[in-house]
Amino acid sequence: MKKTDKRSNQEKPDSRNENIKEWEEKCNSALVGKCIRYVGYLNEDEQKELGWYKRSLIIFFTDGTAIYPSVDEEGNGAGVYFTTISGLEVIPRL
Repeated sequence: MKKTDKRSNQEKPDSRNENIKEWEEKCNSALVGKCIRYVGYLNEDEQKELGWYKRSLIIFFTDGTAIYPSVDEEGNGAGVYFTTISGLEVIPRL
């Protein structure tokens, strides 16, 4: 969706565009083509190590890397995944 000024209906530059593009490139470079090895929830030790009260889903890849959601960039708690998969629209934290 483009940012527009309602009065002039001209496109406004979005200073976040460059930052978004930069992060998209980093994420695409790191994630595209990976193969999933295993999907499960953080175990009790991992949860305690993170200092969280809930567990999030973690996705392990065949190259030994993993990805899991957090409520924020500081890692203050487990997060949820939203999907476009019918019947699995939200993967909860437990």
